[in-house]
Amino acid sequence: MKKPASRRLPQVLAAAMLLILAAGYIGSFRRLSAPLSCAESLSIDAIETNCALAESLMSIGDYEQARKYLERNLKIRRHHPHTHFLLGEIYRRKNTIFDRRLSAENLKQAVIRDPDNYRYRYSLGLTYLEQGFIGNALAEFKKVVRLNPDHADAHRHIAQLYRQLGLRYDDRDMLASALDHAAEAAAAEKDPLDYLEQAALLVMLELFDAAIGKIDTAIGLEPDSSLAKKLLLARGLCRLRMGLIDEAAADFDAAMSLMNEHERAEFEDVRLLMPPQEYARLLSMSRYRRQKAIASFWKELDPDLTTAFNERRLEHFARQIYAEMAFSIPEKNINGKNTRRGETYIRFGPPESKVFIFGDALARPPEPSSWIWEYVINGKPVTLRFVDIYHDGDFTFPFTDLADPTSRRRDDPEFIADRLARTIGQRYQFSAGKPLAFKYGIYQFKGNRGATELEIFFNIPHSELSFSFADDMADAEIDIRAALHTPALVELDSFAAKRTYSVPPTLIENPRLSVCDNFKLAARADSAVVSLAFANRLAGSRGMARTQIALRNFYTDRVEISDLILARQLQRIDAETPINRNSLHLFTNLENRYFVSEPVVVYFEFYNLELDAAGRTDYQVRQTIARLKRPKLIGVITGYQVAEEVTTVFEGGGPETFEHRLLTLDFSRFKPGRYRITIEIIDNVMADSATAAAELILYE
Repeated sequence: MKKPASRRLPQVLAAAMLLILAAGYIGSFRRLSAPLSCAESLSIDAIETNCALAESLMSIGDYEQARKYLERNLKIRRHHPHTHFLLGEIYRRKNTIFDRRLSAENLKQAVIRDPDNYRYRYSLGLTYLEQGFIGNALAEFKKVVRLNPDHADAHRHIAQLYRQLGLRYDDRDMLASALDHAAEAAAAEKDPLDYLEQAALLVMLELFDAAIGKIDTAIGLEPDSSLAKKLLLARGLCRLRMGLIDEAAADFDAAMSLMNEHERAEFEDVRLLMPPQEYARLLSMSRYRRQKAIASFWKELDPDLTTAFNERRLEHFARQIYAEMAFSIPEKNINGKNTRRGETYIRFGPPESKVFIFGDALARPPEPSSWIWEYVINGKPVTLRFVDIYHDGDFTFPFTDLADPTSRRRDDPEFIADRLARTIGQRYQFSAGKPLAFKYGIYQFKGNRGATELEIFFNIPHSELSFSFADDMADAEIDIRAALHTPALVELDSFAAKRTYSVPPTLIENPRLSVCDNFKLAARADSAVVSLAFANRLAGSRGMARTQIALRNFYTDRVEISDLILARQLQRIDAETPINRNSLHLFTNLENRYFVSEPVVVYFEFYNLELDAAGRTDYQVRQTIARLKRPKLIGVITGYQVAEEVTTVFEGGGPETFEHRLLTLDFSRFKPGRYRITIEIIDNVMADSATAAAELILYE
């Protein structure tokens, strides 16, 4: 339908003005050039006038009328380069399959006639890109930046294509080339988006520190809130990978403050961490109950309850950001977290190993490229194959014949992936390097005002630690954090310390030797979750443990005895202070393995003794050492039994209703083997008793 004359008038006037300007330009061109014949002069006038009119019509979107003016030019001069360029631009903007082909034909004619015109080559590169001819597009964009090194858009397209190919074919050289061109674009225009592109490429190359530098530069350019949000998320990912957990948490919080309600809900969604049936049940709850259930779910996944934040939740955020960077397909409007590889990565993290297999597009039938990812989940190896079925970078699971029951084999990747989706995606190694191995023992004693004191001893093998060397000694630095929680994970008590231990350098590789120490926590008698975190400060590796224990109540009306602590060495911190746990330094061996010739120190406490009429206690300490053996026939069922035992009795008494006791046992006359030490406290006043025991192994 034709536009009314009143609405077309401004457009016609604009075209007329351009025509006048073009006529002036043509006149000046004539005065500067060699004399032309009258016919040639009229031809040039007509061609330039038609081009000017076409460009004015293109600017208002009237492509059909513009095309008519340009086709007149081709009748005057068949291969006029600027006319072919404008026709190519018209067909490219119309962007249908047929129009893209016409665009390429015209732009190639323009380039042939004027090969050094970077505008023509850039437009041809865009057309090739829209046609899916990535190699041809890349070649044209490269020619553009050779002709005009400051052409930022061409550098951006080269960077995007190299990145796309580098991620598809696992080619680090292509990723490095993409980084170079992204840097050229940033240098040309100082656009924060170009710095974010560089940061994403540096993340793919695992150069997180350099990526943070690019992000900080972009933030300094004051980007809009939408881009600032992406920059903060990317920086949070980098900081988490560098072990800067506090800073990463701050970045994620700042980014989420810039999100709308829908974006934040999607970012915090736990769909890819729960089995489908559990997630469906979650969605059926009321909003209040759903929020409580999600909070409880995250607490269960928190690998380190000694910190104020949930590292597994931060890792979930980081995996989403990485999936968007590594697996997105912008030309198909596919977000990385919605791809098969993205979903798998978010659920289970990076694979143990991955291999890229090139396909053969010329084979009959064509063989697509594929990725092979290897995992170990719940102690079992799992192999997943992702196939680029349509050769477009979207790696998915191979198609299976659902009508054929035999296709649902145990090695069918789609079938395995479906099974994996029904497990909780909580695999998470919270450590910068290999996990730090350690042993620990929790011993319970009476505390103050109804509290139970926990003495936690730990051993970390020298071979697990990193040492620095000075003054003929090797120093290991350890961060220790511990926390007590109720079963509902409400914190009761916590402990944190940095400690340095010195050993002779000749001992640091000995796996039998270990750093041994202890610390204390206290809680009301009930049950508690004990969370421990040890960090090797020099190497950055961490070890964590979480144990639920029943706290003992020593505040009763009967005799109670604490746990027995066995140690291989004792130091009196203050020889003038009466024996108690605060004045002793016990070097434990949590494996309870001792040489026959090695004395064994035993420490324990007993409470609630009854006072007699004279205000004194009267008790016995009965010490029994029993050698254990396993019967030959049924030992697997019955376990160890007593072969022989030795009992020693000590008499005691005093004005206090509780006692601290330290014994040194000499095993030099005993044979190697397994032994049980039993301490029984017998209160002669109230005729009551309490018993504690511990086992050890003697060897020569």
